[in-house]
Amino acid sequence: LESLSEPASPLPPKASDFFAGDDLAEIMAMAKPAAAVEAPVAEANPAPAAAAAPAPAAPKAEAKAEPAKAAAPTGEKEDEIVRVSLSRIDNLNDYVGELIVTQSVIQQQAHGGNTAKLLSAIQQMVKIAKDIQNISMSLRMLPVKPLIQKLQRVVRDTAKSLNKDVQLNLSGDGIDVDKSVLDRLGDPLIHILRNAVDHGLETTEERIAAGKSPVGKVTLSFENEGNHLVIQIKDDGKGINPEVLRKKAIEKGIIKEGQTLSEKQLIHLIFHPGFSTKAVTSEISGRGVGMDVVKTNIDKIGGHVEVQTAVGSGSTFRIQIPLSLAVIEGLIVMNGDNRYVVPLSQVQETLNIHTLKVHESKLGIGSCFELRGSIVPLISLETLLGAKPHDKESSTALVFNVEDQLIAVRVSEVVKSQQIVIKPLGNGIKPQKGWIGSCVLGDGLPTLILSPMDLLKGQVSSVFKTDEVGQGQRRAA
Repeated sequence: LESLSEPASPLPPKASDFFAGDDLAEIMAMAKPAAAVEAPVAEANPAPAAAAAPAPAAPKAEAKAEPAKAAAPTGEKEDEIVRVSLSRIDNLNDYVGELIVTQSVIQQQAHGGNTAKLLSAIQQMVKIAKDIQNISMSLRMLPVKPLIQKLQRVVRDTAKSLNKDVQLNLSGDGIDVDKSVLDRLGDPLIHILRNAVDHGLETTEERIAAGKSPVGKVTLSFENEGNHLVIQIKDDGKGINPEVLRKKAIEKGIIKEGQTLSEKQLIHLIFHPGFSTKAVTSEISGRGVGMDVVKTNIDKIGGHVEVQTAVGSGSTFRIQIPLSLAVIEGLIVMNGDNRYVVPLSQVQETLNIHTLKVHESKLGIGSCFELRGSIVPLISLETLLGAKPHDKESSTALVFNVEDQLIAVRVSEVVKSQQIVIKPLGNGIKPQKGWIGSCVLGDGLPTLILSPMDLLKGQVSSVFKTDEVGQGQRRAA
């Protein structure tokens, strides 16, 4: 009974008994990142200063951490991780096994063996190498489904902020695309979809007054066409009025009063930097940068954008881009003694110069010829590259479509077309406008890959942005 009547033992002292509120908060903040450094624990002990002698161990930890900080900025790009199906890895291992067997056969038949068997083994190795290439390229392929899910949220949030009812229809979410292409698709598609909801679709009241469903429809589809990915964004809104674009372009000084442009050229003014038909700038639109980003990003990956529209019915944006940026179809051309590769996807057509009626234009655009009712300037490749003229005769013209204008480039000869593997120019060479990279051809020699769109953009502004050329095109038509 006496033991029960004794007062309870006091609780152990708390940190708040020794420190004020601010001091305690500071100590707790110091303790959080110090999991690997035990020195701050000694400071929390209210012992005499002499007992805190072991505390200098902390600088050692800091000294060890400093080399890691100095080694961090190495300039190397951080490795990215891609999820790959195990079946693809298994298929790759199977083909590598077949390649090793075929290599043994070739080595055996090469030393006095059967020539027919040797040729058969070489053909088999070529086939296996092609299969390995296809599988290795597929390792970089990622599904577009995560991107589509992100775009769904963009449409939903944009429609909610504008108080519009929008139905998004999707197709082709099972398609795989190269990761480098997929990474650059996000921004262009976001801008186009926002424009479709904001500019394209009418308000609910306007749609009812026009006899349409109160719910606007936007369709996003992905499909494969050969070695290209085709993306279509379609809306059933009010469409794009070319005359409205003309008036706005004149207001902004982009075109001159009375300048003649085709309907297609007027519609493509939406891709001009700083161009917008919105009177009021908002977080969604009106700044004139959205469609410019679309055009720039799509051009960088070797694609192009087409716009089809009908006033009162809606618009369709069609984007065509290569499935992969590592391997492309290239056109090997000779210009004098120099050899270049041109991406085949950017070439509209090739023409024999000897069959063309080339003459010096009085409009100030130099050599030109007429092609299906349009005046096409003819520029030599050495002029574009700033190189010295050569003595060899130029027999072929490569026709390109740059900003909806046809321009032909004169070269000596077109050798052939083939698949090429793009390689960077290297750290020792500064990136320059007009070059995509380099490649190694069948003879083992490196060859530069041209970017005709970059080289010709400057020519478009100097050739076509005059009323005289427009009048000459009308006369030719």
